[in-house]
Amino acid sequence: MEKPDIYKVDLKRMASDSVTLEYQMDDAFFGGMEAPGIRKGNVHATVGIRKTSSESFQMDFHARGVVYVPCDRCLDDMEVPVASSDVLCVRFGDAYSEDENEVVIPEDDGCIDVAWFLYEFIALSLPLKHVHEPGGCNEQMMEKLGEYLRVSQDEGDEAFSLPEGEGAEIDPRWSDLEKLIDK
Repeated sequence: MEKPDIYKVDLKRMASDSVTLEYQMDDAFFGGMEAPGIRKGNVHATVGIRKTSSESFQMDFHARGVVYVPCDRCLDDMEVPVASSDVLCVRFGDAYSEDENEVVIPEDDGCIDVAWFLYEFIALSLPLKHVHEPGGCNEQMMEKLGEYLRVSQDEGDEAFSLPEGEGAEIDPRWSDLEKLIDK
């Protein structure tokens, strides 16, 4: 994706010791990111940049809005609210590198592209399981799944298992455990 220059921050030419940038990320932003997770959305983000020394910076990312991700069960888009706050430490160095605590950017360049960090922080704030509320999944897909899977209720959450067919053998240890449940 060819990202606009608004996501490139020139840290070497910062006019003051702290700056706050605002971004409105829409369907074009999420669709242009080469990642399969978030398909579209409407998220407002702020990035606060504070110079901590002559060669290092602290970037505070805050994002709030909604994104649309595929449902794990029916694959239709579902709306997920987003609220995230993250911190990134950036310093100048010889070559670009990242680790879990710090990003090093080349001092010759002095610029950092925050687009991917915005996307990543939003994606990391999403729950691991993306499933519609009960009854919210695509009915046609659920019917098709019903042909191949058996649905059972397990503590208010739907769980899928393979249907028992002719010739399906049940491990005798499970049968003994079921006797314990029945008592």
